[in-house]
Amino acid sequence: MKKLLYVAFAIFSFAFTTKNVSLEVPAQEEFEIIVSLVDRSGNKVSTNTLSGYYAYNIETNQYYYDDYYYGESGVISNLPAGSYRIGAYDGYFDGASSEFITITEGSDETVGVTLQYWVE
Repeated sequence: MKKLLYVAFAIFSFAFTTKNVSLEVPAQEEFEIIVSLVDRSGNKVSTNTLSGYYAYNIETNQYYYDDYYYGESGVISNLPAGSYRIGAYDGYFDGASSEFITITEGSDETVGVTLQYWVE
């Protein structure tokens, strides 16, 4: 009976023994997209003309937004590497095209994207 009790105790204590394992996750490079607008003649249009911009990660279905309300319209920060659709929020009678880009590890940390501005 004593042996059975020791065996049961050994199994019980083994089942609740934990081992600390630390996993090192490599630092992920972050990127920034700077959006600019041009009209159909190629003339530069202020990014403040539209109410904001976004980057949609095609692989993860995650949206990243610009810092429009903090005074940095057209700057989308802290993006991981991936494939994105860059777009703008349309106004009542104006808007912008969207562009597809792919950012890979080792790319420049700042990526410029030009969208075609349109107005009715």
